[in-house]
Amino acid sequence: ATLARLMRAAPDHAVRELALYTAGNIGLTERGDELGRQLSGSADWRIRRAAATALAEFPAPGQLGVLTTMLATEESEEVVFRLLRALLRGVSAGAGDRSAVAEAAIGRLGEASPRCRVLLVSLLGRCRATQHIGEVIEAARGGGLALAVAAVGALGELGDARGAGTVLAASWSPSGAVRAAATRPLAQLASVETMAIDRLLDLALDVLEDVALRRSALEGLTTLALPAELAERLAPAQLDDP
Repeated sequence: ATLARLMRAAPDHAVRELALYTAGNIGLTERGDELGRQLSGSADWRIRRAAATALAEFPAPGQLGVLTTMLATEESEEVVFRLLRALLRGVSAGAGDRSAVAEAAIGRLGEASPRCRVLLVSLLGRCRATQHIGEVIEAARGGGLALAVAAVGALGELGDARGAGTVLAASWSPSGAVRAAATRPLAQLASVETMAIDRLLDLALDVLEDVALRRSALEGLTTLALPAELAERLAPAQLDDP
């Protein structure tokens, strides 16, 4: 009761901010409605930031509508970044109207800061927003490293054949981080891209490739039904191959 009172009405904004962070840190899901009220009703961006941060700490399906509305209108980059983290958590939990979230996300993409663009692209993938696959492909091809990694992952989540070529190209990237990011999407797109399994096998068997990347490729292959002739390629070529 004391924490709820501090969240709602502490005269010192710093105390109210701390109470909001605490509610998130200890997972007070029953305070989700109050967090939503503070997020949408406070004129202080620091209070909105604290409420959005708290809502990213636990699933709060009842607040997805508030988070979506705030994403469309929020002016503070600090708050937008935390709204996006909360939305990724909420959509991952299967809550709310994904189409509304995707439309709010695409509306912010062009003007967003670099770190928010990374989360926005990830959110489009999480929302299965195939109507915006063009923007995700563009991010994979023309952004910085973090954005490219996020966009390649999003293309796997979208599961749309139009993104398969970009994911294949990413698997040949000179950046090991981008190649690694392509392994799971290759598996996710194997049903619509005939070359995906062959490329995963190439990555898994390349003894010059990073071990963690090779393991990721193998994990992707374990989710697929491999034809016998391809499965035979997985027999170790070298006994000392890690």
